[in-house]
Amino acid sequence: MEAELAVSLAEELIEMGLDGKAIGMITPYAGQLRLIKHLLLKKELKVEANTAKTHPHRLCQNPDS
Repeated sequence: MEAELAVSLAEELIEMGLDGKAIGMITPYAGQLRLIKHLLLKKELKVEANTAKTHPHRLCQNPDS
């Protein structure tokens, strides 16, 4: 349920004009990550998703700069 909601929110943000590169999803669960990635692929959304362990922990940057 949470995975579907997260992907739906990302889709709405993209439809409102936000670049998918500006959206990132982090989950503590590997199974939930697999589901999120499956749903993103199914909807053809280019959004980064990782687990808390595999997230690259880089500083957020404005994609417009």
